[in-house]
Amino acid sequence: MRWVRSLWARPVSRWQVRACSSVPVLQSPHAHRNQKLAGLHGAMARGDPGMVYDAFLAADDAPLGASDDTMPQLMVLLEHAKRTQRRYAAAASPNDRLVSQELAALLSSAYFWNASLSAARTHRRTLSTALGDVLDLFLAGQRTARLLAAQHTHTFPDTVSYNIVLHAIVRSIPTGPGAARHARQRAPPTIEAVRKDLAATPHSAQRAVQYFDTVWRELCATCAPSHRSWSTRMLLYARMRRADKMRACMQAMVQARQCSTASVNLAMQMHARLYRDMAQLDGVYEAMRYNHLQLEMGHGRGRAAPRTAHVEAVLGVPYVPDDIVPDRGTFLLLIRHHANSGDLDRALQVLHDMLVTPWDTAHGMAPSLEVYHAMFTAFARFGASGGAWHVHTLGELFDGYLRVAPFSASAAHAAAPGPRQLCTVLQALWATSRDPAWVAAQWRRLVQKFAHEAWHGFRVDARVDRKLAVCSAAA
Repeated sequence: MRWVRSLWARPVSRWQVRACSSVPVLQSPHAHRNQKLAGLHGAMARGDPGMVYDAFLAADDAPLGASDDTMPQLMVLLEHAKRTQRRYAAAASPNDRLVSQELAALLSSAYFWNASLSAARTHRRTLSTALGDVLDLFLAGQRTARLLAAQHTHTFPDTVSYNIVLHAIVRSIPTGPGAARHARQRAPPTIEAVRKDLAATPHSAQRAVQYFDTVWRELCATCAPSHRSWSTRMLLYARMRRADKMRACMQAMVQARQCSTASVNLAMQMHARLYRDMAQLDGVYEAMRYNHLQLEMGHGRGRAAPRTAHVEAVLGVPYVPDDIVPDRGTFLLLIRHHANSGDLDRALQVLHDMLVTPWDTAHGMAPSLEVYHAMFTAFARFGASGGAWHVHTLGELFDGYLRVAPFSASAAHAAAPGPRQLCTVLQALWATSRDPAWVAAQWRRLVQKFAHEAWHGFRVDARVDRKLAVCSAAA
């Protein structure tokens, strides 16, 4: 692993896989070398990380071994990039120097480093280890930017780079017993000091907040925080369960005109968890609906909803900015909390608002499987109580559930309900109807729907079998 140590021992280049299709076809007296360089150019032009990696292996005279692990593989790729760029920079061949110039341009941009940071952030089981990987790559990118500053205008780090680091810090916050221990009064002054402190001291929630503040100060000094940066800060305070800090953050976001619907949704969700005051959430929701209606009627911005005490109690600001309108997350949040609190009528009213709300087209916003699962969870809990929780209402919801189509063919958007969701649906059907024959008929419709090839991952496990046995045994 000598090459791993050498990677951080000296400055490393940074690169972006950018389009190079306009580069002329390379000509070289040495056909084999020309083929390798042409392959490297082709890989960079396609922008395929796997092809670029293989091309580096082919172009390097003394290739380093690959690794199945994400972080070591990134290190190998960086080492190949450094060695290839340095060797070709001093070459006599114009083609070799062209490759060196292209590599220097790639290594001077933010694309590769941001992609590497994203990979390091998500490919570790231990979140504190993932944070260490992200900080290592970030510092390597900064060293590379300084190294190549005389050759090319660098774009790393940019706002996206800092956002990835901030998000990795938030994800690493411990939540178990003793998470608030090991806090120190003095925060690390630089990101490099953050990395050393992370390796030397036990991780804790208070240390994570200090790390976040250090990175945030450098972000503000280097570039400007985006609305995603502010949303990540909101997420930090949500993880810490600090509603007061969230309200103060929202005030700063509104002042900086960086408020977003996602951040408002996060504030509403945290308020619901801490205070369970649905009237105040409804006040924020109605203000967001007012903004949407103003835009729909063509009034444009500048006519924000009237100021209300409910909005100030949840968000810390007297009004919802005029560009904040409900999205899918807003509707799901309100439907879930109203249904879980037993207010079916209000949940159905929000669902109706969702169905009639235009979203990119003249048609309403189609509910997702998550929305229906939230309703089924409430029916599983309250279905036996009667009243508004009627089998006819559940049947209409179930019909809508079976009409849901995948948003796209990708596995993430076409994922069938898992065994846990299937058990919830069965429990809702049984608790509300107490009719084994009707439950069996709805189950057959459900299997016919989600076992279709348009959906991915439908399976029945032992939990579902037991739930089916309970429903059939009652007959």
